[in-house]
Parts: sequence; structure tokens; C-alpha cells
Amino acid sequence: MFLKKITYVMAFIALILSGCANEQEDRAAGLLMPEPIDDQGWNYEAYQGVMSAQADRELEMFISEGKTSQADIKAKIDAWSEEGVELIIGHSHLYGDHFADLHEHYPDTHFVVMNEEVSGDNMTGLHFNGYAMGYFAGMLAADSSANEHIAAIGAFPFQPELQGFEDGARYYSSAVQTDIATIESWMDTEAAERKYDELTEAGADIFYPAGNGFNVQIIERVKEDQLHAIGYVGDQIDLGESVILSSTVQKVGYLYEYLLDAFQNDELTNGNHYFDFNDGAVAMGDFGAAVDEETKKWLNKHVSHYIEHEELPHESDVDEQLDSDS
Repeated sequence: MFLKKITYVMAFIALILSGCANEQEDRAAGLLMPEPIDDQGWNYEAYQGVMSAQADRELEMFISEGKTSQADIKAKIDAWSEEGVELIIGHSHLYGDHFADLHEHYPDTHFVVMNEEVSGDNMTGLHFNGYAMGYFAGMLAADSSANEHIAAIGAFPFQPELQGFEDGARYYSSAVQTDIATIESWMDTEAAERKYDELTEAGADIFYPAGNGFNVQIIERVKEDQLHAIGYVGDQIDLGESVILSSTVQKVGYLYEYLLDAFQNDELTNGNHYFDFNDGAVAMGDFGAAVDEETKKWLNKHVSHYIEHEELPHESDVDEQLDSDS
């Protein structure tokens, strides 16, 4: 009888300790977004991605919108630290400088920035490789332009997809005029529309609005003018199958799956990590009605070759293979 009591007591203690261990496994992370969740683009993709990733993990997620000043960011970090948050994600390059100034004051917190180079302890940068997706967008735009005049409207000159767009169009044909315009903002829809007006007046008929805060508005203008566009960040075919040629898709959810796995497994390392087509993090979206089957086959062949060999069209002989097959 005495032994039975000891056994029950030990089992009860083990159950309590097991419960405590499970509670300790629950960890907390915070997501800072510069703009509202309902932007139909970059921030919406972040919210959807992180909530989907969280659903399969023992993880508490804190989310904050519109915090961009250093004072507001620091106040939020302080509040989250009291809640036990160990991972803070800044869903924009603009958090890079703020985190660089603050991270040494929070040695038990790991800071992650999207699309910004970082350095130092407890700092990680996650990057979409935008050059290749812009390159394929430029090829498709050049192939589809009746006026042989295409344009990209970006936020900042440093966006690699803008250079990729220009280079891809040039690879397709040097006869196609390619204009690149930037407005120094992700969110200034009025400035983006002014650039659009200038470019349409100049004769551009295919647009690549490479700014998550204004791309939807530009696509709506493209639709009104019965022109064509290539979507950005998400697959935007739902904005008009007759308008959208395809989209350059950045799979934010994929990055957050990777990030939260690494965080929970204590495998998250400092430094910069890059993701591209071959990682499954970047893709071309569905083709629109204006893209014929031959063009779909041609572009898909180039994308597949890039995924397998990491060679862009000017580095490969894919077009020669296509010519021999036809």
C-alpha cells in the first residue's frame, strides 16, 4: 500500500512537471508592420503568412500595425519584452536602421528584418531575390507590348526587380523602349499615378507597378485604359484576367514558415539569408487571357531552366533549344 502511494505521488509530480515543460515550450514572437493589414499586398501577405505559420506551432503571436518611428518601435519592444517575446520581425527594410540602433539593448531578443542587409549579434535579414522575377517580368512585358514601349513604376531605385525588368526586356529585344520610374515611397499612390499618367502619355502600354502600397491602384488605372499589367507581391490575376499578364509572386508565408521553424528549433542564425525561385519562395503567377500558349511555354521553359540551373536566359541556350523543338 505504501509503495502504491509513492507511485501515485511520483506520477502526479511527473504530470505537473510535464505540464510545466509544455508551458515552457510555448514561445512568443512579435510582428511589426509599417502599414495596415488590409493593403491587399505586402502587409496583408505578412499577416496571412504569419498566422498560417503560427497555427501549426506552440507559439503566441503579437502583431502591431503602423509603428515606424524609433520611439514607437522602442515602446513596442519594451511592452513585448514584458510579455516574454523573444523574436521581433520588422516586415520592411525601414526597420533595419531602427533595429541596428536598438538590438544591443535587448540581448535576449532576436531581431529579423525583411529585405534589408543587417549585421551584428541577434540580427537576421531575410531577402527575396527580386532580380530574377523582375527579369522574367521584363521579358513577358516586352513580348506583349504592341507599342514596343513598357514601363515599371517602383518605390526605390535599389529594388533589384527594377534592374531585372530592364535587363529582361533588353534581352528580349533592344528595340523595346523600357522606362523605369521611382517615387521614393511604397505608399504614395498620388505620386505613382502621376508617373503612370506621364508614361501612358509617352506611349507605354505594359506596366509593372513594383510597389506594394500602390500597385493595386495602378492596375485599376491600367484596367480603365484597357492596357496590361504584371502583378506584384501576390498573384493578382483576380484583379482582371484580361488585364493581368502574370504576376511576380513573393511567397511571404514560405519565409515565415522557415523563420518560425528556425526560431522554435533554436536554429535561427545571425546574418543575411536569401530566397529565390529554386527555394520555392518566388514564382510567376497565373497567366492572363492575353498571353497565348506559345508565350506561356516559352516563359515557363526559361523559369524552369533557371530553377534547375540558376542560369538566366542570357546565360543559357534555352531559346536555341526552343527553336530546335519548333
